[in-house]
Amino acid sequence: MLYFHGYYNLLIFMSLQNLQRKIKNGKKVVISILISLLLCFCHNAPRTSSISLQEKTTIPVIPEIQTITPENLEMAMRRLQDMDAGGTDYKNLRDKILSIIESKHKSAVEAKKTEEGWDFFRNALKLFTPEEILAGETGEHIDSMAKWAYEYYSPLGDEARSMISLIILIGKHPENQDYRNKYTTLINWITEARKSFDDDVERIANTIEIYKQVASVVPVPAVTTKLLELYDERYKYFSKMLDGGGMQGLFFSDAYMKYYFANYSLDKTTYDIVWVYTKMGVPQESFDTITKYKGKRGYDPEIAKIINEFIQNPSEANNWLKLSQIFSDVDTDEALECCRRGWKIAPQDYRFALCIAELYQKQQIFEGAEEYLNIARVINPGEPEIYVKLMKLLWDWSGQTIKDEKMGEAINVLDKLEKVLKGFESRWPERKTPIVWNELIKRRGEVEYYTGKIEEATEHLRIAGENSEDTESLFLLGKILTFKKQLDEANSVYERISKVHRDSKIETRYLKIQALQKIGDIERLKGHKKEATNYYSKALEILESLLPYISLDYLGELYSMEGELNFRLGNKESALESFRTAVSFSDKVNIYGKILSFLMGAMDIQSMAEIYHLAYTDSEIPRKWKGYFSLWYIGLQKMLKMENDPIPYQVFSLTKENDWVDKLGDYYRGIISLEELNKSALDTEKKVEMKFYRAMLAAGEGKKDEFYKLLRETIDSGYYAFYETEIAFEILSENNQLK
Repeated sequence: MLYFHGYYNLLIFMSLQNLQRKIKNGKKVVISILISLLLCFCHNAPRTSSISLQEKTTIPVIPEIQTITPENLEMAMRRLQDMDAGGTDYKNLRDKILSIIESKHKSAVEAKKTEEGWDFFRNALKLFTPEEILAGETGEHIDSMAKWAYEYYSPLGDEARSMISLIILIGKHPENQDYRNKYTTLINWITEARKSFDDDVERIANTIEIYKQVASVVPVPAVTTKLLELYDERYKYFSKMLDGGGMQGLFFSDAYMKYYFANYSLDKTTYDIVWVYTKMGVPQESFDTITKYKGKRGYDPEIAKIINEFIQNPSEANNWLKLSQIFSDVDTDEALECCRRGWKIAPQDYRFALCIAELYQKQQIFEGAEEYLNIARVINPGEPEIYVKLMKLLWDWSGQTIKDEKMGEAINVLDKLEKVLKGFESRWPERKTPIVWNELIKRRGEVEYYTGKIEEATEHLRIAGENSEDTESLFLLGKILTFKKQLDEANSVYERISKVHRDSKIETRYLKIQALQKIGDIERLKGHKKEATNYYSKALEILESLLPYISLDYLGELYSMEGELNFRLGNKESALESFRTAVSFSDKVNIYGKILSFLMGAMDIQSMAEIYHLAYTDSEIPRKWKGYFSLWYIGLQKMLKMENDPIPYQVFSLTKENDWVDKLGDYYRGIISLEELNKSALDTEKKVEMKFYRAMLAAGEGKKDEFYKLLRETIDSGYYAFYETEIAFEILSENNQLK
């Protein structure tokens, strides 16, 4: 189990804080594949596996998709959206996509992931026009999903999703009077139920929200017409309310909120109307409607000008680009559709590929954004701004993969970024890049650290730390050197951190606390008890002076550190009090993990038992984490021959998700053999964890030599970011077994 030992930005108080998180087990790296370009102007683009930024730019291109699979489904959907709707090829590809979507939808529903199931249904509906929906030309795949959606959401009272489902079913089964009756009943209910609202503002806004949700998925005439009527009603009512002092007698807070909401709603009248007509595919038809408001509140002359340009020149691609920009901050799906429509008119205008890429990036569909930035590079290889956007994308993408704990994917993205950055600097040496080399080196070092590539991580973190006062890199470097038992060098790194000065005095002191604690740890490992005590005491003194100035969000981390320092100084009661306080704040998984791993490494069963039971009963701790915490607690009981607490076993006996932590629990309980567990250890990370938990069983069986051997192998794996590795290191240290 992997944890991050990075540092949070403490806003105005500090910029660094220990961060520990577990990597999701069973992760697989999904390497993004670039979309093949189906545009006439790039059919003959050279195919290559590398990115070149020389004058003759070549972009990676893949052949047409031959087989649609769950893995390339999103890419296939993007390909479909680039095609002209209605043709045979379009329909054939759509049918293949729908088959995969239905299968994924079924799996999600069976796994009780209903929101995921709804998303599959909603995405499938995007592939059909309102005309196809009304004509029932949606196929059996959509039919089965619509039936599920109605049966699931109707009893829950979800009016919008029930209405969407019924619209699909009525189109598919026009002869079924029952569906029509249900639809009529639902429409009447939406109206009648809201008559009971005391507040007309809430009534109108609530009704609009329902119809807007429906229109965003199935913009059929019955829905869009009603929505336009509601916008007109809203305009008349809110105008009258504001002009006539309709907020008299209200409390100030209520009056203020109504005033704000009414003004906001009126101001976006033009936008809302154009949005409806654009969903219908005819933005130009909104002109007469919005012209009614000319000279009044809510009339937007800029939007009106764009719509008028549609009327004057309906084949002007640039109008779609302008319309996309209007929607980009609110409705990225509709903004994307506008970009695509413009691109089909002007396929050699790279701005549309950029537009699509930027919107995909907003949606965090990074593979899609990369595809279209590369298309833009094919169209206009000499435009440096495209490469700047690509570098920013790859930087954001790598950051998100790290946040999502997909370290293998992060390395692949950073590899791409490095190639693009080198090429950019070679081609445009006079231009400033958006990414600084030191930041890239640092991020690469962090990812290598988290994935057990310690030699590479050491090199990159050393460079990042030497090139700047990057304390995050230096802390990781110090930890690596400590694990490698290069204690004098690690000590020098922490001494350097202790002398770093930031603009914020609080941040400077915070860094000093952490550095002094680490130096104390090194002195303890060397057997210098007196020196270690001095460093721990200094760190504790500074920390206690800092506590009154720290925001609530970070107090959990500070109290956890206070507990560790008190523990090292022999003040166990004070330490336990600090630990209890620490877990009452936010970021509980991280704090519990930090404290429990510390106490297990220190082999303090009494203190660990108390904190473990707090975690076990804490509803904010996910089951997976409770599973790992239970494994640690059981492991320490086995080590100390004190297996008298049945509670940790209940995590594995009460519920079962059949994931990796369950497998480890079954192994601990003797339900599965080591051979069976090994079959489930499909990656290096799991095999490293296996060694640690095997060590716990060996200790329980009195096999001390095997116990120490397995702990050393855990450390030697190089996965220094694992909780288990740190615990193994501390246990060996406590037993004078570090070599």
